[in-house]
Amino acid sequence: MSAAAVSLGLLQATAMPRLVYIHVAAIILSYVVLTFGFLSALAYLLRDRGLKLRRWSRLGDSLPPLATLDAVTNRCVLAGFGALTFGIAVSQVFVLTTHRSSVFFDPRESWALLSWALYAIYAAVRIVWRWKGRRLAYLVVAGYATSLAPAAMLMSMGARPA
Repeated sequence: MSAAAVSLGLLQATAMPRLVYIHVAAIILSYVVLTFGFLSALAYLLRDRGLKLRRWSRLGDSLPPLATLDAVTNRCVLAGFGALTFGIAVSQVFVLTTHRSSVFFDPRESWALLSWALYAIYAAVRIVWRWKGRRLAYLVVAGYATSLAPAAMLMSMGARPA
């Protein structure tokens, strides 16, 4: 075995844990930011419903204006989507460098890709067609629900989410 092969093997052995840490950090960051986007979208829907029904509640009065909630949701979703994209890409680099086949049949990966696709649709619709409002808030809620689905499935089966 040549020195280059040994050093390459050593490089791969030391880089692998770093990739895992980077992947985990990116995914955690993305879901923290997406959680804020989800909460902002829920607040938007609550405030919008209160305005449409002309019912005022303490909670509805204390919420920011719709334009502010929409802007916060947009910023959080786009930042979280970027971090989620980076985390998924790093996981695929890890899979390819360890010479394993990518398994998209794992429920967590499948749901993560579905969630990613919904956030990608949000980004495209928001940026390209400049949509705003209630429909996009519902899309954020749906994207967040799909990101929680694997944990809910595993917990219902008595397993701990990994």
